[in-house]
Amino acid sequence: METVVSAQIQNVSLSETSLDFSGEPYSLAVLKVGYCLSQTDGTFKADGTITLITGLKIILVDTGGPWDKDFLVMSLKERGLKPEDINVVVGTHGHSDHIGNLSLFPTAMTIVGFDISKGDTYLPNKLSEGQPYTIDEHVSVIPTPGHTGQDVSIQSPS
Repeated sequence: METVVSAQIQNVSLSETSLDFSGEPYSLAVLKVGYCLSQTDGTFKADGTITLITGLKIILVDTGGPWDKDFLVMSLKERGLKPEDINVVVGTHGHSDHIGNLSLFPTAMTIVGFDISKGDTYLPNKLSEGQPYTIDEHVSVIPTPGHTGQDVSIQSPS
């Protein structure tokens, strides 16, 4: 059986769930719960979930929107981390509320949708063919259904 952790969490109430999950060799912390709220004028307010996975590597899943910059830096600092400590940043897809702070992590491997890069070097992968990309023996990025056609999630064997 596999456990899928998606940054696209819907209808999560802070009062109904713990946002920190300890594990070996990785632990997971939901730094910010995402939301999508319809407005009376026909617009909507939305922001993606920001998740931190710590263990053998430090992985950030979605960076929030540019408006989340100070919140994100502060949340990392509260956990004894700086942006340069992040090894891998996964953007579950390319919307601004999911990848709005990529520039905070110039030394991290970056995975956004089906694109994987280290700096300006793009790495071959088969995400677009439905194949997982292995970060290490415990964590993979997998293509998943979503609303952009290039959505990904994090997967860990149980």
